[in-house]
Amino acid sequence: MQPDIETGMESLDNAAPSRYFGFSAIRHFLSFMSLEGTLKLDCPKCRHSQQMVVWRTLNVDVSPEAKKDFMEGRINVLVCERCGNQAQISVPFMYHDMRRQVCAQFYPEESIKDVNFLNRFDRAATINTATLPDSKIPDYMRHQHVVFDMDELVRYVLFRERLYDHYAFKPPA
Repeated sequence: MQPDIETGMESLDNAAPSRYFGFSAIRHFLSFMSLEGTLKLDCPKCRHSQQMVVWRTLNVDVSPEAKKDFMEGRINVLVCERCGNQAQISVPFMYHDMRRQVCAQFYPEESIKDVNFLNRFDRAATINTATLPDSKIPDYMRHQHVVFDMDELVRYVLFRERLYDHYAFKPPA
C-alpha cells in the first residue's frame, strides 16, 4: 500500500529539479552518485511528524551499504516513531548497478495518468533522450526497466543479478 503523504510529496516536489526524479536522477547517475535526502513526513495513520531519509536514486556501486536495505524492502519506508505504522513513501526511485549494467525505475502508479510522464518515453518504453539536456546516456540506462511497485523492483533486481551470475560462469557458445 502506498499512502498519500501530502507533506512528504510536497517537500519532495519542491526539492526536485523536475517533477519526476527519475529523469533528473539519470543526470546524477551519469556523475556516479546516489541521491538521498532527509525530509519531514507525517505518519498516514497517526499524523505524527518525523524526519526520515528518502532515496531518489541508489547506485549500488557507490552506496553498497544501502543495497541490503533496498533488498530487504526498507528503502523509502516510513516507520512511525509513535505508533509503529509502516508506510511505503510513493516517490520515484531509480536502482542502478553499473557493474551489471542494470537500471530499473519505480514510479508511483498515478504517474501513468500524467501525459507529461508518458511523453518521457517512446512507444517501446525507452527514455526519450530528446527530452534530456545531455543525451549521452548508456544504452542500458535508456532501456531501464520500469515498475509501479517497489516489491516488483526488488524481484526484478534479484532476477537480473541471478542472470548476470548465471551467465558470468558459462563459457560463450
